[in-house]
Amino acid sequence: MFAVCYETNNESTTTSENYTQSYQSQTNESDLDKVITTQEITQAISKLKTGKSPGKDGIISEIVKNCNCLIVPLCNFYNLLFNSSLYPSDWSQCVVVPVPKKGDVNNVNNYRGITLMNVFSKLFQLSLINV
Repeated sequence: MFAVCYETNNESTTTSENYTQSYQSQTNESDLDKVITTQEITQAISKLKTGKSPGKDGIISEIVKNCNCLIVPLCNFYNLLFNSSLYPSDWSQCVVVPVPKKGDVNNVNNYRGITLMNVFSKLFQLSLINV
């Protein structure tokens, strides 16, 4: 019931090819030589919200927030991904959960979908925003 609703209501007209072309036209060569720093990882970790449901990996943000020993290894790993233009396929798998809005809970249109992302994917994306 929800799958049909979300498939038809949220179809995206933007393709990854269009996005890539748009991004390439807005990117300076110097942007591609930047590295993710430990400060950017720390800043990204501070932006993770607590008390939220985990993504498909089952890891909650509180684990990352309370483990400073992850900062340097994550920095190295994220730079490896960034420099080699890689993105783990598991990170593209999110969980969509229907959340009721006001009104009749038996009406599928009274729900909105939220996407639960893997915490390390979310952290990588937050780090890239700061680069």
